[in-house]
Amino acid sequence: MAVMHFPDAVDQHRKWLEKLTASLRGERDELPEYEIICDDKCMIGQWLYGDGMVFDQLPEFQMVRKHHKDLHDIAAEAWAQKIEGSLNDPEAFLRKIKDAGHHLFMSWNELNLQIGALD
Repeated sequence: MAVMHFPDAVDQHRKWLEKLTASLRGERDELPEYEIICDDKCMIGQWLYGDGMVFDQLPEFQMVRKHHKDLHDIAAEAWAQKIEGSLNDPEAFLRKIKDAGHHLFMSWNELNLQIGALD
């Protein structure tokens, strides 16, 4: 059973967020569009839709997947506005993404506690 190492997930999310922030601010474009809009292409998403599916029946897993998708949905909305030239305030989206990330990792912690309870 493949359990994702929580510190690795946090580190990968932080790196993704740094690149997304730079892209939305127009500082540089480092992320391919699919890594922004698709919730199954990043390290966390690959685990959620791959090895992590063994935990699919757990409500905590469902919450992690929901919060992860929410985060990518917000990022996709910001990206779409950037592409069409109507992104007036990337910081508002970045705050929403940061909040979504907080919810994601709080639910991830709950999932880790539940998985530990299964041992």
